[in-house]
Amino acid sequence: MTTDRAVRAVVFDLDATLVDHVGAATAALRSWLGARGVGSSTELESRWFALEEEHFTRWRDGEISHDEQRRERLRAFLPLVGARAGTPAGTPAELDAVFAGFLAEHRRHWRAFDDAAEVLAALHACGLLTAVLTNGVEELQREKLVSVGLVEAAGPLFAADALGVAKPRPGAFTAVCEHLGRCRSRCSTSGTTTRWTCSVPARRGCRPCWSTGWGRRRRASAARWPRSPRCWTCPRCGQR
Repeated sequence: MTTDRAVRAVVFDLDATLVDHVGAATAALRSWLGARGVGSSTELESRWFALEEEHFTRWRDGEISHDEQRRERLRAFLPLVGARAGTPAGTPAELDAVFAGFLAEHRRHWRAFDDAAEVLAALHACGLLTAVLTNGVEELQREKLVSVGLVEAAGPLFAADALGVAKPRPGAFTAVCEHLGRCRSRCSTSGTTTRWTCSVPARRGCRPCWSTGWGRRRRASAARWPRSPRCWTCPRCGQR
């Protein structure tokens, strides 16, 4: 392969790229519902993630607060499982308390993908900087990195709430490159969504790689980087 020695930094997404968000959220949902006498199902789990996508996007776009997107998800989800799982028409404080129960379970199941640390170490060994750009809230996402043992290895954390701009807006990628002191053509991005990881960064001059998550059973497609069964190829030395 042709090695691109101009790349100096790799900017990772966090959830579903370094950390198994879907696995943690699924396990948390099953445990949270089970404690309330409600059995989970494929349909309920699919609906949970659909509501997360819908209302998290509204927060990302500035329509509602981060706390309100959680409440909106519960208002739509709780009627599907009945009063045993909470009060659909509860006050904001009541809904916040219900969501706190789910979040406690979610924290218990946070896990890094099996080779995330190995990937970060290999990139550092090649002299590359690494950082994380996430659409989450900085406080929670930093707690997550600490919990899974990647807070030092991952490098600087850039979160949408602190930056004041979220992916896929080009300003998010530009802001991270500026913070890192690297021009966009020397930064590469890695994540799970083609638009956020490939299309927009490429238009801003970054070098994207689309990964479906670091993990032995996961696959990747890439823009400018070759396919790899381990989802990554070092942009400097070409090692996989």
